[in-house]
Amino acid sequence: MAVDKKVRTVCTYCGVGCNLDVAVVNDKVKSIQAPYGAEVNQGHTCLKGRFAFSFYDHPDRIKTPLIRRNGALEPASWEEAYDFIAEKLVAIREKHGPDAIAGISSARCTNEENYLMRSSYAQLSAPTTSTAVRGYAIRLPLWACNALSAPARPPIRWRT
Repeated sequence: MAVDKKVRTVCTYCGVGCNLDVAVVNDKVKSIQAPYGAEVNQGHTCLKGRFAFSFYDHPDRIKTPLIRRNGALEPASWEEAYDFIAEKLVAIREKHGPDAIAGISSARCTNEENYLMRSSYAQLSAPTTSTAVRGYAIRLPLWACNALSAPARPPIRWRT
């Protein structure tokens, strides 16, 4: 298969950080291979990392944050979404106390993303109960892990 370009990237299926070489034709992913010279995976990858890439261009893929307004989901900017999340979490904390806020993370998150989650909850003074996921002790909400494609943003300033 003739490819337009090969792009070296990092797999998003877990936090291991396997390197992948992505073959691109007409701006579409056509195949993925694990490079032998990669320190992390040395030419190996799991089945998901190697073959599960059809969702990248799927028409049902959500590519922007959505906020429910008047019963309907409406597109929002990342700034609006982060502010909405912060406002709701602060309101829950104010009304029900920090024990009312719980979170869960995913093995797909990197250490840096897990750290972001933990520090966000520390700012909320949420409980420090931790659990182990793939060997990492975490207590993090899922919403930040799902915001991986968001542009970089300074730490959230919680309104109190």
